[in-house]
This record gives sequence, structure tokens and C-alpha cells, in this order.
Amino acid sequence: ASLAVDSNDNPHISYYDLMDDYLRYAVMETGSWYYTDVDYNYYEGFSYASIAVDSNDRPHIAYYDALYNKLKHAYYNGSTWYTSTVDGGIGDVGYWTSIAVDDYNNPHISYYDATNHCLKYAYRNGSTWEISVVDDDYDVGSYSSIALDSEGQPHISYCENSTENNLRYAYYGPEGIEEEEGPQIIPDGFALYNANPNPSTVSTNISFAIPVSSYVNLDLYDITGRKVAVLAEGEFPTGIHEFEISGMNNGIYFCALRAGDFADTKTIVVIK
Repeated sequence: ASLAVDSNDNPHISYYDLMDDYLRYAVMETGSWYYTDVDYNYYEGFSYASIAVDSNDRPHIAYYDALYNKLKHAYYNGSTWYTSTVDGGIGDVGYWTSIAVDDYNNPHISYYDATNHCLKYAYRNGSTWEISVVDDDYDVGSYSSIALDSEGQPHISYCENSTENNLRYAYYGPEGIEEEEGPQIIPDGFALYNANPNPSTVSTNISFAIPVSSYVNLDLYDITGRKVAVLAEGEFPTGIHEFEISGMNNGIYFCALRAGDFADTKTIVVIK
């Protein structure tokens, strides 16, 4: 779910309806909630939806189309939803979206390109979408968040997904996109996080945290207990480490982490 508040203090929410596979929208006006379906093709809006309202208090939603692996945008004019493809080229794009709207009611979106492992930015110039790569240094761009300054220029925070797991910041300055690197993320303890997305249709990501350098085994098992993949094995430095899991058939899987005396298992469901 994602939340925005308009000029009349009315809350607007975008969210996914798992039962019907719909991307939905809710707004509270005059003390009552009103609901509409935004996009209702199979697995549309499965995850990573982000909402913003423009100067007319109209909602804009950026979201990931998990069926066709593309980034989409939806706009509501007060009576009808209009949806369009923002980035639907070769590859899997549209993870971890964040959206902001400028003074001219043009949407700006930051998002992750899972095929090229980079942070991307899309801007609606009034008639067409302009797309650029913000950062492509190894594997960057997860968990992005975007905001616009007084001149309508984007500022983006995001995670570097390599072994350093740094927080990064990019903004559009006189020389174009500029980047700054934040401090290394040091976890408080050992942890294995839930896979995302889960259920998965094509691929999913799973991450673990280790507070000290440790020898790690991260393995994937099917429902019979048969090991089907070794995701990670070896000495890993302090930090949060993320891995992509793909090529799974329909079914239930178990991802098991062993790091020193710590052990945990997470369930992954694959639906195609």
C-alpha cells in the first residue's frame, strides 16, 4: 500500500487486492471511503505501487505489471482511470517504484531495472515519457524514494545492492545526475527476510542480514526437501545481502539460511 494526502486533507491509498489480482484505489471524502479498480488484468499491480496527488487533487499511481514485467502509470481524472506503459522495453523493469508530481502535474518516477540491475528515472514531459539511467554501478536502485525540489528537479534515495549495502542519494544538478554515498548499513543481528515478491510469478528476491563477517549457506529446497539451488556459500562481510531467485516451477519452496549458530527458513510460493 501507498498513501498520499490532498489539499483538503483527504487520504488517497493505492493497494493490491490479492484475492482478485486487482490494483485498487481508495479515497476518503466527507467521512466515507470510496473504492475503484485501477487495473485488473491478471497480476497487474502485483507489487511496488506508489501514489501521489497533483495540484487538482487527482491521484497518479506508478506500479509494476508482473505479467509483462513493465512499469506502468495510472491517472484518475475524477471519473475514469487512464493507464499507460512507462517503460516496457526488453527486460524486467518497474520494481520499487516511487512517484512525485511537479507543479505542472507531470509525474516523475524512480524505479529499479531488474534485468540491468540499475536505478532508472522516468519523467512525463507533457506528451511523452523521458527515461534515463540514474545509477548503474554494479547493482543499485532497490527501495528508491523520490522527491522534487522547488524547481521541480528530482532527488532520489536508494540502496546499493552489492556487498557494501550503502545508502545512496542522487539529484539532478547543473551537470545532470549527481550521486552521493551514505554510510554502510550495519544490521543489529542475524536475519533472513521474506522473499519479495511472494507469491512470485517469474523471479523473486531474498535477502539476509549479518552483524559480523560470517560463513553463510543459503540454499533453496522444494516441497519434498530436495535441495534445488545453492544461492550463497562462503564468507560474507557485515551487511545486508540480496539474491535473485529465478527459474522455479509452480509450487512451494523453502529458502534456508545458516550463518554461524543462526538458522532460519522462509517459504516461497510460485504461481505461473
